Amino acid sequence: MTRSGPPRAGSLGSALLVLAGVVTAGVLAPGAATAEPTGFAITRQCLDPVLDRPVTASISANLETTVFAQPGPDTRALTGSVTLPGAGLAALGATRVEGTARIRVLLSGSPAVGPWSTVTVDLRPTDVVPGQDVQVPVIGYTSSFADLRTFAAVTVDVDGIDALTLVPRRADGTALPTVTTACPRGDAPAVPWHVVRGINGIAEVLRAPEPMRVTGVTSDSATLEWGHTGGSFWTVVGFEVLADERRAALVPATEHSTTVTGLEPDTEYYVRVRAVDKIGLYARATYPVKIRTQPRATTYHYSLTGTATVQGRPVPLAGTLDTTLGSRTHTSVLDLRPADVVLSHRPPLSARLEFRPEGDLAGTFADGVLTSTARVAVAVTHVVLPGREVPLPASCRTAPAEIPLASGPGFDPAAGGALTGTFTLPPLSGCGPLTDVVNGLVAGSGNTVAVDLVPREPIA
Repeated sequence: MTRSGPPRAGSLGSALLVLAGVVTAGVLAPGAATAEPTGFAITRQCLDPVLDRPVTASISANLETTVFAQPGPDTRALTGSVTLPGAGLAALGATRVEGTARIRVLLSGSPAVGPWSTVTVDLRPTDVVPGQDVQVPVIGYTSSFADLRTFAAVTVDVDGIDALTLVPRRADGTALPTVTTACPRGDAPAVPWHVVRGINGIAEVLRAPEPMRVTGVTSDSATLEWGHTGGSFWTVVGFEVLADERRAALVPATEHSTTVTGLEPDTEYYVRVRAVDKIGLYARATYPVKIRTQPRATTYHYSLTGTATVQGRPVPLAGTLDTTLGSRTHTSVLDLRPADVVLSHRPPLSARLEFRPEGDLAGTFADGVLTSTARVAVAVTHVVLPGREVPLPASCRTAPAEIPLASGPGFDPAAGGALTGTFTLPPLSGCGPLTDVVNGLVAGSGNTVAVDLVPREPIA
């Protein structure tokens, strides 16, 4: 088997020779069309009562009609929509919905590939409006179902939805219970989709610049790098970066990495790269990689005041809390000032406490409730006895205490609010002769904390 190049401009004889080579050797000349737009629409009743009326899936694609043994099938995008009845979702309390649909297809004409397969599409987040159907945009990918063993023609028909998985969300972004169901064909006929034939030959294609990988993702960008491609038939003039099949960047042929900007925060995308030929011949794209951008973070600055009760003794608390809030989680930096606490009235005994947070606080913000867990070691720098102050060793401290904190419902990060919790204070060690005395007064469980957060200007 020989390969044939494209005809030279102005040479009719060369063009005829190349055409003869294509016909006799089974070689596809560069740029020859092997795909066509095609699509289907199915309407199926799902089994879960949340979807009380039929669901419609409308999918379109530009699929290969012939697939050569070399280089094999291409990965093509599936786009369209799935229309859901909205009443049941709204009744659950959903204001948005997303998910996936796995669609069963029937294959006939070749025992080598049958009798069925599936294609999967992602349902992108879409608002749920009471009283309206929900038309959810979808995207997915599939390779051809061509028979590359016997090269028989394969007819592809659409059966039903094997698995429909819906993730309904409340207004604050938290998830309601997942809806998982099937939407079978029942007695309805299968819906014709397309026919594809395998060819025992070689097609010259501008291959994908594999390998492609994602090296970084932020709230609004993704950084990609990719390999080389080309050949004697093509002049590569650049690389096109696709995000959900839309051009997100175009870079020169000499570059093999770029950062795509302008993405939405906390959003899924499929990204891939394909070469751009000088005269616009079709080029294959890299295999799609799914990414999710990070949530857009907002930092809130608070003054913190309150009281901890340690073995019945009040400990005044004052300091700052800086909270960086994502879509459903947060990290916070806590800074507490030292406090003086009366340990005993008879005999008089007081102590100076220092609070030493270990690492940032982490927690959630969901359903209007802020939760957080602080790990704070308590050090005693000195005690005050009648008439004198006794410094304690620098090693006089507890192990970090786990202090869970939570707000009440309806917490507004912009306005601040109250946090409360209970905790156990581990015993002190390294305090010299006073270790047992101080431990007997402060170490133990059943301690409480209550603080108020008041918005403040950030400290420069």
